[in-house]
Amino acid sequence: MHEEDAMMVASMNQKLSHSEDKATRADAQFFRDYALGAQKLATVWVATDDNKITGFMVTRDWASFGSKAKVRQIDLLYIDEEFRGLGIAADLLTHVTADAFLQGCGRVDIQTEESNEDSNALYKKFGFKTKPDTRNHYQLFADKA
Repeated sequence: MHEEDAMMVASMNQKLSHSEDKATRADAQFFRDYALGAQKLATVWVATDDNKITGFMVTRDWASFGSKAKVRQIDLLYIDEEFRGLGIAADLLTHVTADAFLQGCGRVDIQTEESNEDSNALYKKFGFKTKPDTRNHYQLFADKA
């Protein structure tokens, strides 16, 4: 991740946090440290238009020992307000879920705020199913994609 990209993603993450009335301490250095190199814990996927970042998604892969499956967790998804409604989130979801299943993940998980109607509708339209006993934790299984 380049310096400018990390700064843009950190700025968008601040906007996401403010829109959810939450605080974030993740700055550009944090994104660089944990999305690249020896400390890599997550992957930052970016959508661009004419070399401008229009949105991003942060994912991490982990092993579910209960279900004996590799899982891709989508931790953050944000599209800049100027670019919403253009299918960018759907494009990111398409790319990230396809990559997850190619990499051997058995499912993809994402959680959102119950009040985030647009996100909830997108995940359902995309084929994600709500996890039993929840209304805002979605799962997409490899055999259902």
